[in-house]
Formats: sequence, structure tokens, C-alpha cells
Amino acid sequence: GHPDEKDIAAAIEFYNGLTEQPVFFK
Repeated sequence: GHPDEKDIAAAIEFYNGLTEQPVFFK
């Protein structure tokens, strides 16, 4: 299956908060 865009955005924000570095997923 494919993750919802909102879930992807939430994951990006989550990992950005953990690493304090920009993290992007395609």
C-alpha cells in the first residue's frame, strides 16, 4: 500500500524534530 500524504508529512515533521535536520521522503 501507499502511505497517505498527511502521514508522510507527519513522519517528516516527526523525524525533523528528532534529528533537527531536514529529512525528506519521496
